[in-house]
Amino acid sequence: MSWRGELSFQPLQRAISQSGHRLKRLALIGFDRARAIDPGYAQKLFDHGDKSASLSRFEEALGYYNRGLRLRPNDVRRLSVRAAILRRLKRSDQALMDLDRALAMRPDFVEALIRRAIVLRLLGEIGQALASLREAIRLRPDNPALHTTYIFTLNFDPSIGEADKQRERAEWEKRHAQNLERFGSDTKTTPRQNDGYESDMSQAIFAMTTRHTALGM
Repeated sequence: MSWRGELSFQPLQRAISQSGHRLKRLALIGFDRARAIDPGYAQKLFDHGDKSASLSRFEEALGYYNRGLRLRPNDVRRLSVRAAILRRLKRSDQALMDLDRALAMRPDFVEALIRRAIVLRLLGEIGQALASLREAIRLRPDNPALHTTYIFTLNFDPSIGEADKQRERAEWEKRHAQNLERFGSDTKTTPRQNDGYESDMSQAIFAMTTRHTALGM
């Protein structure tokens, strides 16, 4: 194609670009209007996302969550759930970004610490995964499943020799037994109800680390 032919396309290219910018502006205006008319619009998007995720339609669920988080970008619980959806879509790096962002806003968010440990294990960062679990256990010593998960994850750390692993497993099993004695066995079935999905998450954590058949909520 001659330079004249290329030049003749420039106005069309500019028009297409300008049209795209206008569409983006209209989309943002649409979200603002929806939020003004219905303050619960973001929650409806999250509800739709949860339903899609329950049906294993994770790409669809991600779309709903992306739209909802544009309206509520600092919702740490929903950032954590989107990370679980991203993990199911094998986008572990993006999931980790969401979890780090959630924990930057709320460092004591146990659900995000647990999900971060799962993602880090998938990425092969076992040391960091164990560090996240240790922090979760510090915050929730009454949760026996976290101790079990820590012992399980320890097996994947190549930097620790087998003898050291056995010693650490014995130490954590001792702590686990002490916590059961201190907090009572009923903490297995009635964890503290703090944060939406957190109780379901903590009860199912060991199963989630051994087989990826649940979203992890």
